[in-house]
Amino acid sequence: MMMGAGHASTVRREAYFLDYAAKARQAGDVALMVTGGFTTPEGMMEALRSGALDVIGLGRPLTVDPGLVGRLLEGDDARAERLCPRTGIRLADSLLEVQWHTQQPRHVAAGKPADRNRGAWRTLAQAGISDPLNAFRRVRA
Repeated sequence: MMMGAGHASTVRREAYFLDYAAKARQAGDVALMVTGGFTTPEGMMEALRSGALDVIGLGRPLTVDPGLVGRLLEGDDARAERLCPRTGIRLADSLLEVQWHTQQPRHVAAGKPADRNRGAWRTLAQAGISDPLNAFRRVRA
């Protein structure tokens, strides 16, 4: 990647899949999207300028801030926030992350704002009630 030394560490810290994208880019001329870890406009722009990817995916940040992309495109210094609470229990926290972000769009779809203060135990309990067969499976695509 061609980027300044000061920005390279920030982008790597934010965009942890960029190395994979760069390898995929070498395999052929296809549009590439990377999702995962982007938080700052600077990191996003530097990753795009590097040529390793064409599109940035913002999944989890949009679950609590649906207007984020609009503000970024307007040039605001908006930040993608990571708001998911933690229990301090490793297994619970890995399950919690998926469930917390899965439950947020349900609030928005129901005409409510995202519940940015939704607690860890409430989230896990709701997951067990609403989808007990799948709530506590670790799923990665």
